[in-house]
Amino acid sequence: MSETTSNWSDVAAVLDEGWILHLAILGLDQRPISLPLLYVRDEHSLLLHGAVGNDLLRGVSGTDIVSGTVTLIDGLVAARSAFQSSVAYRSVILGGRITSLNGGDKEAALIRITDGLIPGRREEIRASTTGEVRATTVLRLEILEATLRISPLTVDDTPSDRNSDTWAGVVPINLNADLPQAAQDVPSSTVVPPSIRAWQPRRG
Repeated sequence: MSETTSNWSDVAAVLDEGWILHLAILGLDQRPISLPLLYVRDEHSLLLHGAVGNDLLRGVSGTDIVSGTVTLIDGLVAARSAFQSSVAYRSVILGGRITSLNGGDKEAALIRITDGLIPGRREEIRASTTGEVRATTVLRLEILEATLRISPLTVDDTPSDRNSDTWAGVVPINLNADLPQAAQDVPSSTVVPPSIRAWQPRRG
C-alpha cells in the first residue's frame, strides 16, 4: 500500500539521492513532452542545464509554471499473486516556477552543478571557457509544491495467500559505483584524483 507525504525533509532526501528529473512541458509545437534532465538540488530549487542549441530547452526557458517527477527504485516485491506483486519506489511529484540564469548567477550555478555531481571536482579541472558558458543553458526550477509518494519494500499478501507454500519476498535494488576506469589517453602514471576516489552515489 503506497503512502504520500509533503514533509520537506523527506522530499529533499529523495531529491538529493536522485539524478534525473522528468520535466513535463509543452514543446515549441505545443505538444506535451517529458524531458529527462540531470539536476542538482540547491535549497528549494533544482538547477538544470543543457546545450543552448537544444530546442526543447529553449521551450523550457520560456515557460513559467512546470511540473516534474524524480523516481527512485528500491526493489522488487514478489508476492504470492501477480495482483499484489509490485516495485518498491519513492517518487517526488513537484510543481514550480522555472527561470533562465545568466551572468554571475549562471556561472555560480554551473560550479554548483559540477560539485553537486562530483564533490570537489571543480578544483581539479580547468575553468570553463567563455564559449563553453555561452553554449550552455542553465535553468533554476523553484519548487513551489512537492509530494512524495512511497511504495514500501514489503509483501502485503492477503491472509488466504499467506497460507500457501509459494515463496514470497523482496529483492532490494541499490545503486553502487564500480572502480574508476581511466580514459585511454590518460598516462598510466596519472593518479586518480581525490574527488573520484571518494565518489559514491548520492544518498538522501
